[in-house]
Amino acid sequence: MPEIRFFREEFRDIYDEAAPLLKAHWDEIAKNKQLLYINTDMGAYQRAEDAKRLVIVTARSGFRLVGYFVWALNPHPHYKHVTVAEEDLHYLLPEFRK
Repeated sequence: MPEIRFFREEFRDIYDEAAPLLKAHWDEIAKNKQLLYINTDMGAYQRAEDAKRLVIVTARSGFRLVGYFVWALNPHPHYKHVTVAEEDLHYLLPEFRK
């Protein structure tokens, strides 16, 4: 199994590179594909990142992007002084899964 390394990366820097993985992810898990097709709100993600409310960790084998983990950071609704990370997406190419 090739080594995988993890990096914190910016949305604007990896979205185009991640597009094929997003498609593979969608192909694997999406139900009702006619209704729930990929239609990313790029502005929403960019605004969240600009506001320091988005965390993206990429998984790479060498320089190749093989996965991603995305979290939205928000105040906890019961404890507004506490910031929580809510998972948005995670995906790892099947050949890198154990």
